[in-house]
Amino acid sequence: MAETAGSQRELGLADLLTEECILLDAEAKDRIEAIRIGCDLLVRAEAVTSEYLELILQSLEKNGPYFVIVPHFALSHARAEHGCVKRPAMSLVRLQTPVAFGNSDNDPVHIVLTLATPDDHVHIQALAQLSELLMQEHTWNVLETGTAFDILGMVRSTSVQGVNDDN
Repeated sequence: MAETAGSQRELGLADLLTEECILLDAEAKDRIEAIRIGCDLLVRAEAVTSEYLELILQSLEKNGPYFVIVPHFALSHARAEHGCVKRPAMSLVRLQTPVAFGNSDNDPVHIVLTLATPDDHVHIQALAQLSELLMQEHTWNVLETGTAFDILGMVRSTSVQGVNDDN
């Protein structure tokens, strides 16, 4: 993939989510800790700096829990500023005990997917794949009970075959 801005290809879910960025059955006392866990995975993977967490929390404070996009699922993210996103990546945290994010329609949250992208374009394909996946009951079974291997297998299958090819 080219390093220059504007020349990066769109990346799929399998390009962004790696085993090192999946944590299953984590304990979090509240939404801030749940988001922090996802960001810590991305920091350890050298995809973001610790400042990225602060940007997400600022966005949450300013805009509310808009990123709780479907029941029990949060897609935490923020606009990259000051070089805090080093490379496109995602983390996935499955919480042992769901926590309230303040979204009355979709609380409590059980899955927190944190998206980090240095621009507004490289992740569009991944979000389209995620959208399709979230509409399938099988996806929820894998997210709620599967292993990291199961989750990555589902993501890789989606990226290679296309989401609807399995139906």
